[in-house]
Amino acid sequence: MVEAVLQLIMQMAGGTAVAAGTEVGQAVSTMVRDRLAVTDRGPAALRAVEARPDDPAAVGELRTLLQAEVDADPGFAERLAEALAAARPAHTTTGSITFQGATVRGRNVISLGSVTIRNTRNVRLSLLAAALVFVALVALGTYGGAQLIIGDDPPVPGPTATTRAQAGPGSDSPREEPTKAEPETSPYLGDAVLGESDVPENWASSGWTSYLALLNFMADEGGCDALPDPTYPGPSLGVSGAYGSGSEGIGLDLHKHDDPAEAERALDWHRTNELLCMGGGFVALPTMGDETAAYRYAEHSVVYIRDGQYLIRVMANGRLPNSLAADYARKQYEKFTKVFH
Repeated sequence: MVEAVLQLIMQMAGGTAVAAGTEVGQAVSTMVRDRLAVTDRGPAALRAVEARPDDPAAVGELRTLLQAEVDADPGFAERLAEALAAARPAHTTTGSITFQGATVRGRNVISLGSVTIRNTRNVRLSLLAAALVFVALVALGTYGGAQLIIGDDPPVPGPTATTRAQAGPGSDSPREEPTKAEPETSPYLGDAVLGESDVPENWASSGWTSYLALLNFMADEGGCDALPDPTYPGPSLGVSGAYGSGSEGIGLDLHKHDDPAEAERALDWHRTNELLCMGGGFVALPTMGDETAAYRYAEHSVVYIRDGQYLIRVMANGRLPNSLAADYARKQYEKFTKVFH
């Protein structure tokens, strides 16, 4: 099951249709994010996979942490399996299955040549999750990526007639129930973040060699006693990315908080952290969104933009105003507004 969950998270990070276009991918990603948010290494592991979904080391770290949580809490494992099962069509198999050249020993072990399958809870959950990922991939091949993501407009259900006993007194026809409108699908966060088509051709994903050092600097120097609350008011959803070539590049984060007030508290937290904990220098920039805050350091700069319940962070090499941070913050906000406004 852990491998199936990792596949969905990696596909969500890469923006592929199988994960990003289904409610299952969103639900599983949120459950994992909420679970790992309270662990020491979980948030950093999630950010690493979101920024570098093809990095074996980043995926391996997330796999280890997720497996530990699944093993420690059977209830969490069951909730993951239920979330994955939400998209599985009802199907019942009756009769028997014959394995040619295979033997069955007892009630809990099936041997297929050199492969042994044990009838345990973890194995059943893992097989269920793998089957669901396979169904999603078959659906993608059958209906096409655009059909799976967007789909046809669902037909509006007609009035539901009640029985004559439920109709009002003296009524000649059954009473009709009012129709309910289908809920609208929210835009995907990944669509609002700059991608490879928005940066120079010679830049590559995770190609900015200084980005990891900057993240380590922020982890080591941030979170000092000057903060009223050392715990960052974390978002319910978030996506990240990094692009560059050598010492030149950008790092991007887009977080969706529960409401504008929480996003405002998050920006205040960053302001204090940047100025008093990490020693950044404040730089005045034209306001984008509801609030804009910018800071510069010896070799990099960072810009924050709050728009309602969303908080954007753009980091880049160089010192403001002579830094890529201001230009790419503007480009990032323009792309954000095209998706969410």
